[in-house]
Amino acid sequence: MSRVVTASETHAFSRPANVDERVAGTCTNYVEKDIRLLNYIGFRLTKMCGILWRQCEEGI
Repeated sequence: MSRVVTASETHAFSRPANVDERVAGTCTNYVEKDIRLLNYIGFRLTKMCGILWRQCEEGI
């Protein structure tokens, strides 16, 4: 069953390019922050494991 799509309906679905760019920019910022946070957590864990490993080796 087909029906004619009006111009106003078509407009509702097509977003201006600048909106997409802004959304993409926001997502990129969040991803970069997440990566920095993960790197920091990874660094801290590595450092902690290194300290624990040394203590363990010295204890043996």
